[in-house]
Amino acid sequence: MERRFVANKRLHDEYGKFMQELVDLGHMEPAGPATQATYYMPHHAVVKDTSATTKLRVVFNASMKTSSGHSLNDALMVGHQLQQDLFSILIRFRTHRYGLIADIEKIYRQVYVPEQDIYYHLAVKSLHRAALYAGNAYQKAAEVVTSDFYMDDLLTGSDSLHELSSLQRDVSLVLSQSGFELRKWATNFQPLRDQIPHVSKQTSHLLADGNDIRALGCIWHTDNDSPSIAFNLDELPKKLTKRVFLSDSSKIFDPLGLIAPCTIRSKIWLQKVWRSNVDWDELVPPGVAAEWSTHRQELAALSSLKLSRWICTSSIADAEFHVFTDASETAYAAAVFC
Repeated sequence: MERRFVANKRLHDEYGKFMQELVDLGHMEPAGPATQATYYMPHHAVVKDTSATTKLRVVFNASMKTSSGHSLNDALMVGHQLQQDLFSILIRFRTHRYGLIADIEKIYRQVYVPEQDIYYHLAVKSLHRAALYAGNAYQKAAEVVTSDFYMDDLLTGSDSLHELSSLQRDVSLVLSQSGFELRKWATNFQPLRDQIPHVSKQTSHLLADGNDIRALGCIWHTDNDSPSIAFNLDELPKKLTKRVFLSDSSKIFDPLGLIAPCTIRSKIWLQKVWRSNVDWDELVPPGVAAEWSTHRQELAALSSLKLSRWICTSSIADAEFHVFTDASETAYAAAVFC
């Protein structure tokens, strides 16, 4: 990072502002002498031009190994999974007639814990505790907090406009009582968006900007309630090595498998590269390089593909699910239709 700062003064200044904010908010304090009982995570800058709030973020890496050969992640006791998997949350989000999303501001830095635990704290458990404190009066909101969050991102909804409005209000109340503020609200129900206060003394960017909202790797077009695939493919280096190919083909994020007929091709080509026994920094076979280059140019067309978020299910209607599977010599697949 220091070498990058020397070459980029703006990065240095923005990084300094971010770290100073941690100090000003009481989320960071000067470190004492290093001991064997603590772990200091290395950190680096990630610049995200598509972010509606912070363009530069400081990312802390708990997987970095120390001189002992172990990281903080290696040393933590892994309990049962506290949150539902991303696939389930996204699928459930498609079952609601009206969708609602938001995220929690600074979730990882604002939870007070006993002093002996501050070096090892994780945040998801705090959300569940906030739901537990909600009580019977906000049972539905508590269920949403425990089941519809992926880390700090909320994806939920309802079949009823009245219930959607109540849900937005109650979830905000339940979390605010524990100090969590929700922001960047977005919905395909415009009247609810108009009801959410546009000004908050505690939270900036209370409403998401525009109608094209990024949520967990997808883009949700709230004006016509359709998701699309987000692409961020930079210019390909002149030398396509095995390492570059793996990194480049992994940038396409499609957790629901909506474009699996396209992404499966890169996996097939990766198999060919692996069988060719080239090293990580050696060029991939010319045939694979040519096919990937052509395929990569065609992928941009998928950004115009608009899908229907709501799959026409409701709490008062029956639904049938049909599953189809097939396989060839190079790939196999399963598709579920509602």
